[in-house]
Amino acid sequence: MHRQAFRHCAEWIIAPTDQITVERFFGWRRGAKRRMFQPCAVLKAGEHQIIVDGLAEVFALIDAIQPGLPRNALKEGMKGGFMLEGEPPFAHDLQAFLRESAFDFLIFSCDSVRMREPNSDAMFVGLKMRTVVAHTAMKSPPATPAHLGATWAIRAPYRGKNGEVLAPALVFGDYPHIVVAMNLNDTPSFSFKEPTLISSVVCAVGGGLDLRPHATVKRDDPHRIIDEIERRIADMHESGFVPEPFLGDDRTGGGMTFKERDMIERQRAIQAFCDLDTPILSTGLKDL
Repeated sequence: MHRQAFRHCAEWIIAPTDQITVERFFGWRRGAKRRMFQPCAVLKAGEHQIIVDGLAEVFALIDAIQPGLPRNALKEGMKGGFMLEGEPPFAHDLQAFLRESAFDFLIFSCDSVRMREPNSDAMFVGLKMRTVVAHTAMKSPPATPAHLGATWAIRAPYRGKNGEVLAPALVFGDYPHIVVAMNLNDTPSFSFKEPTLISSVVCAVGGGLDLRPHATVKRDDPHRIIDEIERRIADMHESGFVPEPFLGDDRTGGGMTFKERDMIERQRAIQAFCDLDTPILSTGLKDL
């Protein structure tokens, strides 16, 4: 699989660090009487725009990708204190922090927003970062059958009735048609011998909404897991489904369980006539 940022359960963006670009950075904002130091960055991760709004949030991003950098020097850089004539703005520094990061991918938790950008009449319509964590890829991802193609080994957020974990997962397929196989634990690496949730996702492009054209299933046997992944990849390859355009109701309420989110995206697929399975309800998720 060609690694590319994708939205997970509408609440998270999982993005390779080297594919995140800094589109704009604002250190100061115009006030009624004077300007105020309130940093804000606009990032692009694949098809998704993410606004990082506020000093604490910008520091959280920098701490995730480059832990231990001195706060006072960073603040001065955001204010433009180190800029000389012709020197690049802080956006270039932030891009360099991403480029030089030792971490392979970031997981952003986000809310869908519509807000005015600093010092502008332009409206930002996209995702607003709540939190961010950085991770490195698995050192030794499990071997997979060659006919399934390349995989991307990640950790995927999972929220069930017992709380939230970052579960080991493998991503298969060709974006925007992907299959995510996720172990139901927080162990260091993915295993085909562990209980596994298997989801098909038609990822949103151009601001659309994600669809799940197959019912999510739980499998325990390695052979059944691999057979299920293979079937889903083949089905979506033949279908060529495209997500529905965004119509203003994203229902991205933070705190939804995986099962609740899965149901919404499954029903959305059925309404869009992208159903590849008969049952409306996801199967094997009763205990999640």
